[in-house]
Amino acid sequence: GSNPPIPVSVVPGSGSALGNDLVTLNGVHFVSGMAIYFCGDPATQITVASGSQASCRTPPGTGVCDVEVVNPDGQEVWGGTGFHPRPGPDAARVAEVGMWIHVDQAGRGLGAEVLRGLACWGFDAWRWERLEWRAARDNLASVRVAEKAGFTREGLERGATVLPDGRRSDVVVFAALPDDAGFL
Repeated sequence: GSNPPIPVSVVPGSGSALGNDLVTLNGVHFVSGMAIYFCGDPATQITVASGSQASCRTPPGTGVCDVEVVNPDGQEVWGGTGFHPRPGPDAARVAEVGMWIHVDQAGRGLGAEVLRGLACWGFDAWRWERLEWRAARDNLASVRVAEKAGFTREGLERGATVLPDGRRSDVVVFAALPDDAGFL
């Protein structure tokens, strides 16, 4: 089968709560007949211009959320990502990047590639002034993703998260700024 599609950016990065905004997605492995979802709701009028670019109309109620792209052959999704604005005034222009990669695709370098692309797009199109990445200290794969993507390790938040088994874990904090090497 074909490779699952991976969206890297959506332009513009925000739109009307009424939906029907025309957006362009950039990524890889886009094919005719694919479906696009914003916060789990389907987009309309999808046009695939190339294997790396598509456009569509957003569904109503779309705010800052994850975007999912699914090929028509039923390919499973390899992962998802999105910006999560930090609390405080919008002028702070700070977001945390969230991401998940399907366990079958782990260890292939996708996380670092997507994180780097998302950061470049975030600093350019969204005008974020700081992007953060947090990883449970024992999640070495997540720590490596941030390091490979060029994020700077800033510190450790002790006991800052609860793991699925109920144990508390320290969190390693990484960040990137627009002026860091190669982001703009």
